[in-house]
Amino acid sequence: MLLDGEPEMCLGSTQNISYKTKSGYTINEPVYWYVKGDLEIVGNSFGHNVTIKSIGSNAGTVGYNSCSNNNPKGIESKIAIRNTENVEISGNTFVFSGNSSQYKLFNAKDVVSQSWSVSGGRIISDKNSSSVEIQADSFPAGAYDGLMIIRCTITDKCGMTKTISKNIKIRACSDCPNI
Repeated sequence: MLLDGEPEMCLGSTQNISYKTKSGYTINEPVYWYVKGDLEIVGNSFGHNVTIKSIGSNAGTVGYNSCSNNNPKGIESKIAIRNTENVEISGNTFVFSGNSSQYKLFNAKDVVSQSWSVSGGRIISDKNSSSVEIQADSFPAGAYDGLMIIRCTITDKCGMTKTISKNIKIRACSDCPNI
């Protein structure tokens, strides 16, 4: 027997799960359904199918047992939750005045689009790619260190959009090496 449903869900979404034979025949016999992790059952837990909802950003498990809902040892399937909770910008935390550095998205498997922006510098590559090269503003000799703020607005597979940022220290110097 196999569970019939999507292996990934968006946070807060629901889906209907049923079970079928390995040859694809859907079974219409009622069973006791259960969930573990960041999933919950919506409605009845006894029947030939079940509706589940993702309630957190961690994965969960859905399963059934034909004998009793007190003994969850039936067929199970893991359901991953799509999210961009841990996406971050990776790259140098400082750059010398006038020099450039490469930045990219880390933990971005569920990101489908991105758009970069910067204050305290300028983008010198494609602002809509998963990585970007950014040149820091130039400071005259004797100036104080500055700050560059890199922002990336990301959209995930679920259509959710958010902006992440990273602060980069710009080191002022009279004879900066090109790193």
